[in-house]
Amino acid sequence: MKLLFENWRSFREETLQESVGGGIKKVFKGVYDAAIDEIFMDIWNHATNRACVWWGPCNKARITTNHKYDDHFDAHKHILAAAMFAQKYTAEPARAAGIYRELYQSSGNTAKMDMMDIKNNDIGISIGVKYSDFDAKALDSYIYRIIKKGEFYGQQDILKKDEKK
Repeated sequence: MKLLFENWRSFREETLQESVGGGIKKVFKGVYDAAIDEIFMDIWNHATNRACVWWGPCNKARITTNHKYDDHFDAHKHILAAAMFAQKYTAEPARAAGIYRELYQSSGNTAKMDMMDIKNNDIGISIGVKYSDFDAKALDSYIYRIIKKGEFYGQQDILKKDEKK
């Protein structure tokens, strides 16, 4: 699987480097983005809905309105989605997907990537690999408990339990 993913990444990079007035690059990137979004949306939507249950209430855009738990809400989404993705596709595709998503959200600027989210994705990936036999409900409950203990990264980019109040 890892070799397949590396070959795909190489093919994608080569294809994106081609330029016929920029048209091929734009079309291929658009198709690729649509495919990635389709693959991730079910998992991401489930993770967001569960974060709303635990750390909400959420508004219509599915963002928590309980600002006391902004970090908890965001971490729950990332950790649960990464864990579920790792269970379904293994660790490396899950890691690549999380990095790709952060790159996409930062418009490709690596300096603007949210490392807190990348670190929380890594927590989720390790949980998904370790507990590959957990169903979605058990995984969600387990993640809720580790977040309650502060074992996730918050805005200060350190484990929440280690943040200075």
